[in-house]
Order: sequence, then structure tokens, then C-alpha cells
Amino acid sequence: MQEIKCPKCGEVFQIDEAGYAEIVKQVRDREFDGELAARVRQFEREKAQALELAKAEQHTAVLEAVAGLQQQLSDQEHGYQLKITELQSKIDRQDSENELVLEKLRSENEIAVQQIKADYNAQIKAKDEMIGYYKDLKLRQSTKMLGETLE
Repeated sequence: MQEIKCPKCGEVFQIDEAGYAEIVKQVRDREFDGELAARVRQFEREKAQALELAKAEQHTAVLEAVAGLQQQLSDQEHGYQLKITELQSKIDRQDSENELVLEKLRSENEIAVQQIKADYNAQIKAKDEMIGYYKDLKLRQSTKMLGETLE
């Protein structure tokens, strides 16, 4: 038999081994249940913290990935802008070269037109001189014939 003292009233009473084992079992079960509940709460807190940490890490990873993609997009856009600028410069150079070639062709054309006009005027002058020569020659012959008939 075991003696147990009541913690509230201080009375001591006797209890057999089966009753004592039952009381010990109740105390042990209550302590075990309390410890188990405390550990479950602790594990739930750790689980929640781990989930929050995982979410934060995933959020950070997503933000880094988005930043990387934005940088790639920015780099590609910059590359396209450089290509556009390069092509625009090439077009401008081609336009300038075309303008120079066109101006040269116009100048050569004007020179050719002036040369043709000069040649044409020279031919007209030569023909006019030839006409004048033949008129003069005909006039001399007419005068010579007239002088012969008058004589």
C-alpha cells in the first residue's frame, strides 16, 4: 500500500497498488498529453515559419527572375535601338551618296546639253556661212552674167 498526501487539504490516505498505478497513469497521461500538445504547437509554429520562409524565398526568386527578364528585355531593346540607329545612318549615307550621284548626273547632263547646243549653233553658223557663200557666189555669177550681157 502506498500513502499519498492531498496537496490541497494535506490529509494522508492509503491507496493500493492498482489505484496508485491508476493515479500515476493519469498524471503521466496528463503530462504526456500536455507535452504532446506543446510539441504539436511548436511544430505547427515551425511549420508556419518554414512556410513563410519558403514563400519569402520563392517571392525573392520570382522577383530576381523578373528582374533578370526585365534586364534581358532592356538589353534586347537597346540592341534593337542600336541596329535601328545603324540602319538609319546607313540610309542617310545612301541618301547622301544618291544625292551626290544625282547632282553629278545633272551637272553632266547640263554640260552635255550645253555641248549639244554649242555644236548645233556651230553647225547652224557653218550652214549660214555656207548659205552666205553660195548667195555671194550666185550674186557674183549673176553680176558677171549681167555684165557680159551688157557688154
